[in-house]
Amino acid sequence: MSDGRKRKSGARYKKLREEHEEKEKRVIQKIRKLDTFFTNLKTDSSTSTTTLTLTTSTITLTTSTSTSSTSHPNTELDITPSPTILSVSTPLELEKGNHAGDARNLISIDIVKCTAPKSLVSLDDITVNRDPAKWIINETTIDQLLSRDIDQNIPEDFSVTRRYYSSVSGYRSLTKLAFERKIKNGKLHRKYLCYSSSKKALFCIPCRLFGNGSSKFGTDGYDDWNNVHSGLTSHENSSEHIQSSSTFLNRSKLKNRIDKGLQLQIQNEMNYWRNVLQRVVAVVKKLGSRGLPFRGKNEQFGSNKNGNFMMCLELIAEFDPFMSNHLATYGNPGRGKTSYLSSTICEEFISLIAKKVLNVIIDEVNRCKYFSIVVDSTPDISHVDELSFVIRYVKREIQEDTPAEVERFLKFIPNVGHKAIDMLNAVTGTLEEFGLNLQDCRGQSYDTAANMSGCYSGLKTRIQNLNPLAIYVPCGGHSLNLVGLSAVDSIKEAAFFFDHLEAIYDFFAKSTYRWQLMKQKLKPNQKIVKRATGTRWSSRYNACSSFKNSWEEFMETLNDIENNNSEKHINRRKAAGLKNNLSTFESVFMAVFWTSLLERFNKTSTVLQSTSANLEHVVDLYKSLIDYVSEIRSDEIFQQFIDEAKKIRKEEYELDKKRRLTRPLLCDELDECSSRANEVVFGGKDKLKIVYFAVLDQLRKQLEIRHSGYENIYDKFKFLINIDNKSIDTDDIVQGANKLQQFYETDIDETTFTQECIHFKTYMNQNLEELFPNVSIALRIYSCMAVTNCSAERSFSCLKRTKTYLRSTIGENRLNSLALLCIESELVSTIDFQDLIETFANLKSRTKIF
Repeated sequence: MSDGRKRKSGARYKKLREEHEEKEKRVIQKIRKLDTFFTNLKTDSSTSTTTLTLTTSTITLTTSTSTSSTSHPNTELDITPSPTILSVSTPLELEKGNHAGDARNLISIDIVKCTAPKSLVSLDDITVNRDPAKWIINETTIDQLLSRDIDQNIPEDFSVTRRYYSSVSGYRSLTKLAFERKIKNGKLHRKYLCYSSSKKALFCIPCRLFGNGSSKFGTDGYDDWNNVHSGLTSHENSSEHIQSSSTFLNRSKLKNRIDKGLQLQIQNEMNYWRNVLQRVVAVVKKLGSRGLPFRGKNEQFGSNKNGNFMMCLELIAEFDPFMSNHLATYGNPGRGKTSYLSSTICEEFISLIAKKVLNVIIDEVNRCKYFSIVVDSTPDISHVDELSFVIRYVKREIQEDTPAEVERFLKFIPNVGHKAIDMLNAVTGTLEEFGLNLQDCRGQSYDTAANMSGCYSGLKTRIQNLNPLAIYVPCGGHSLNLVGLSAVDSIKEAAFFFDHLEAIYDFFAKSTYRWQLMKQKLKPNQKIVKRATGTRWSSRYNACSSFKNSWEEFMETLNDIENNNSEKHINRRKAAGLKNNLSTFESVFMAVFWTSLLERFNKTSTVLQSTSANLEHVVDLYKSLIDYVSEIRSDEIFQQFIDEAKKIRKEEYELDKKRRLTRPLLCDELDECSSRANEVVFGGKDKLKIVYFAVLDQLRKQLEIRHSGYENIYDKFKFLINIDNKSIDTDDIVQGANKLQQFYETDIDETTFTQECIHFKTYMNQNLEELFPNVSIALRIYSCMAVTNCSAERSFSCLKRTKTYLRSTIGENRLNSLALLCIESELVSTIDFQDLIETFANLKSRTKIF
């Protein structure tokens, strides 16, 4: 009885078996035999079996025949005591000058017979620690260390080695001068030294690897910083150091190794692929830092649609013979062939580079300890709400012409939500992800939305519940925008003016014909009409400025459209309405007045958007705006604006054109004795002056409210920032120091901070951190406070360039990697990524253990 299954016929099974056998034969033909890896190995044509036997001290290579009675004598090669490992982790050059065939793949050796102790471990399975105190000294470790450059760990933070010796010597610590030896004709770098972060001591690399254990430089490490230079001189002249250095050099020389032929082939192949990957990394860096797309429609070299990544490689190949030969050999290898030019390799390097940039940022934050956070969100092209996370800190190592305060982008967090509790979870989760402590946060800066700045359940309040020292500083630029918005919304005439400016922009922008008609009327140096709405008030300044400078041309264009019988009736009516509203003297005056006022606001807002802005800048700039608004609130300045407006249009007020309405008399009052006769009647100019003063009063009120908020925070540090001012006496310093110490009692030492501040006033040019550690802490806390969230908003521009409608399905990890490379392009350009090639090789290693 049939079970209902369909079975293949006998011929079908035979055909499948033959295809499987044919496939196995093709695979076997591609596998290189062991004897091809030894260029000096000679075998007879009748050789059919090659046996490689590894023992702890010898490699025995035996060749035998099966068809001839003549046999070659066994060849036995002695190895120096032992690494008993033959390990290859890079593509191997099979024949000199030939990179074709299976050399494209990472090495895969077919071994007929291989014997070795089971305890053998591949070199690439062992990761040698950078710390010399943690080295496990054996032949495997020595070989791996000799195969690469040993990091001396000089960039480590040597301040942790600081210790007290005596009242005469005081404090001493390791410095970079210990790595330099003074000779008569200059300085010589001590390449043999290596710093151990765990022992906080110096080690001699040759003595650590080959010493007899009589010197501290080779065993426990040297940490006597009071006598470090004499100790180094004595060690350099010791017999142990001389003997160890000689052994180190001899072991490092390739010619003294028994497998030098194989090592030379390996080194040549490594150098070849390293040169390829260096060019790949350079292209990834440049494209990523510009925010450009990488991939195209296809991945074929020579195609016009292969994307920017392959296009850049083709451009390099036009002027680089090495890359030209590589593309000719490996350009379009097909699936399963190694060329290191595919999109997969490109994506891996994007991730590796971004990861290293993140590590550099996190290391800098950990060294400086204190930081502030800035977050803001925006929807992207695929309607995903992206929360930008930015961190501000003060760098310990300051380069010339480089600000100490930096703001670094960390990542975009998708779909967090707009509730404060959701944002809190996102912030704390991100800090934990990067290993940062929320208790080290000393500032937070967001916009003034209720979910961010709410005093009861906002994000800033929830973070302050976890860390009271995380002071909230409202965004200075956003607060300035709200000042202008409040002044406009509270004055009806000002609101109508900006509505009319926006209406004239919409009228011209909705028709290409009308837009072109307006451009034809403008002179070469005149600006076209601008939008009067936007997040920042710079857009309103541009709108007022263009309207003021091109008023006659705008009115002429509107008049032509109104009188054009070929235009639609609705468009003619809109043009007539806009012309009537904006052709008045009051509109011209408002354009002149707001252009002058918003120019000052725009200049101030631009300064506040800088990453180098701090609390002192915000307080001073807001105070300057308050003084400016107070100065122009006078009849004389009002008349100056009137005179400037008269140069554009004749002074003629709309209120004076209208018939004045009189109040009707009541039934029991006479005309001659009524209060109507004593009523004050305002003319058009008086009405305009009232609007002018009302706008300035509202601006001043809002500026003073926000200025007081910033000043309350700044007052804690004011005495320290202005400590070099002669007007500050000792009592003010003591009072300010006590107040600041009480607020930051967990950061600043109570017993010494006041005296440090008094002493600091007379030693402004000395080593700050060495003499005044608590003053340095206070200044770092002050400088790391973010006063604007503009860095988060600037990241939105990168988001729109990276995640476009053509790349709307990009993954979140790749988006963060590309955004990090683009936003932190200056940092990317300063980082050396040569070690990424080694990291990439370790990830791709397919080592065979013999």
